[in-house]
Amino acid sequence: MPRPTALNVSWREIEALNRDIAEHRIVYGRAAEQFGELRLPKVRGPHPIIIFIHGGCWLNKYGLDHVGPIARALADEGYAVWTPEYRRIGDAGGGWPGTFEDISRSIKMLGEIAPEYGLRLDRVIAMGHSAGGHLALWLAARKNLAASGNFYNNHGLPLHGVITLAGIADLLAYEKIGNDCAASLPDLLGGSSSEVPERWAQVDPMQLLPFGIPVKLIHGNLDSIVPLAQSEDMARASGGELIVVQGAGHFDMVSPHADAWKVIRGAVKDIWL
Repeated sequence: MPRPTALNVSWREIEALNRDIAEHRIVYGRAAEQFGELRLPKVRGPHPIIIFIHGGCWLNKYGLDHVGPIARALADEGYAVWTPEYRRIGDAGGGWPGTFEDISRSIKMLGEIAPEYGLRLDRVIAMGHSAGGHLALWLAARKNLAASGNFYNNHGLPLHGVITLAGIADLLAYEKIGNDCAASLPDLLGGSSSEVPERWAQVDPMQLLPFGIPVKLIHGNLDSIVPLAQSEDMARASGGELIVVQGAGHFDMVSPHADAWKVIRGAVKDIWL
């Protein structure tokens, strides 16, 4: 097997990584996509938690398998890693509002399983790659939604921080990019920003500031799918820390063999300090 590259990792290299099997698969709903994978460190608990949300342009052609290796690398650092699967565009009930309902429901499940698996509910970080970075930021921002709405933060798990990996942070700006991933947004939300602005306002992190917790935005300067400007603009608006990985592309962020892994590991440790 060829040695994995350390910079500008390709999607083919991510697909070629050995699949990692989680110790636990936990169902949080009736749909086939409503489950999460839990990876635990080898040390005794209770364990701080990283919620790792996979990306893939919110499309059902991309599932959580490709983030198994990076989730395992995080677990080996001493964290319990919860990776939720969720209904996406193309799944029955995916898009609006099912995708967001599933993310909310999957996080609430952590409170139910914490005693059995030794999870520290007072030490939780949200992390996500690409479209999953959008959903991680949205988790951090839900407390700013109306308490009467469907998506208000009612999971009872205060986040200690949020980390995005090539995350989509500003939906209105991303809509204008015009690439294939941005073209998914109307399908995700049931219309463009001009057609259903009230929906966009409920899930666009840039419209839901401030977060009130540490924010770290890690991005490669060679990313051709999510422009670096997404993280730059969010860092300015939120007061978060922008960390640019020179020579890195979009998929470096989910390879435990890439140079970006060292940056990710350091960012997690910084938040716990």
